[in-house]
Amino acid sequence: MEDGAEQPDPSTVVWRSVGVPEEAAAARIRERVRARRSAQRRRFYWRMGRRVFICTAAFACTVFAFHLLLKSPTLIIETFLNALR
Repeated sequence: MEDGAEQPDPSTVVWRSVGVPEEAAAARIRERVRARRSAQRRRFYWRMGRRVFICTAAFACTVFAFHLLLKSPTLIIETFLNALR
């Protein structure tokens, strides 16, 4: 280029080379960012839901085990000892 000429923005040069106007390029980039964030949000809530389910199930099993232990401790101990034989 000539001396003193302003360099174009590299992010727009790529899109101009394929004939896409800057507004359309910006809209396309915004759409990709929105889609990526939406997918990240879905994964986050899915993982959190799974963790909540597992923790709830573990808590319920613990409560049930203590309930059985308080209800009839000899039954639990006998069952455990029978399992060891």
